[in-house]
Amino acid sequence: MEHADGERNSPLAIASVLALVLLVVVAVVLVPKLTNSADGHQAPPVGGQARESGRDTGSDADRAPVPPPEANPLLAPGVYLTPVTCELPGVTRAAEALLAFYRSGIDCLAAAWHGALGQAKRPFTEAGVQLSEPQASGCGVAPSKKEATAYYCAGDRAIYMLRDRMLEAADVIPAAHLAVLAHEYGHHVQELSGIMTAVELKMSSADESTPADKELSRRVELQANCFAGLFAAAASGRGDVTKAVADKAVSEFGNTDDSDTHGTRKHQLWWARAGLRAADTSACNTFTAPAADVS
Repeated sequence: MEHADGERNSPLAIASVLALVLLVVVAVVLVPKLTNSADGHQAPPVGGQARESGRDTGSDADRAPVPPPEANPLLAPGVYLTPVTCELPGVTRAAEALLAFYRSGIDCLAAAWHGALGQAKRPFTEAGVQLSEPQASGCGVAPSKKEATAYYCAGDRAIYMLRDRMLEAADVIPAAHLAVLAHEYGHHVQELSGIMTAVELKMSSADESTPADKELSRRVELQANCFAGLFAAAASGRGDVTKAVADKAVSEFGNTDDSDTHGTRKHQLWWARAGLRAADTSACNTFTAPAADVS
């Protein structure tokens, strides 16, 4: 990412081009922002999520009728994340250290979200994490450096935190890396819960070009911000996620520019904060929010 005023830019330019068939959710660089900032939102010109044809749907729960996104059981009142104590190693520029941080972060995210998915009667699958572009992927060719900093591939059930890009964007600031990871894991939760499938069924264009599809994209991305806030609340004040780290991770979502597919800067931060202060997952139901709140 470029630097504004000599400071680090936001790595949280998290984007997904929600194609008619969904599969990759991408974190892209949008514009130069302030130091210690995190990711904004702008859709790359490549397909965001493209579900593999013939992909095994797994258990009977996976094959159950898909409720509309606003009625997904994960978003019902009374569904909670499990409070977690995260033990996170330090962030350095070394590949081994970064991978250890991300793996520990994913372990903590899994511990927080596993129970909520269970309450929603959805099967749980671990998410993998990689530091480099895959030679082969269920999502096809990886986005270019210009297009993406990090991305989630539903076909691989993996988060790609591309090392060189993340270090350029987030330096070695733990809260910034955790914010990106928590948002991308939010897309993993959307995939496991069936929210992504339900959105796929509502999309009317393959390139997210219609106003209705752009609004759907914003609802997906803003929900992932809210999910990141829910996790920050579940981890805040315990282990290595101090209250200051949790608050900083959430504040990262306000360092971006407006986007017609990812929401205004105001709403990107608002939804992350909504998750941080939420009583349960229902606070993250962006699909029932008025259009004015997901602009």
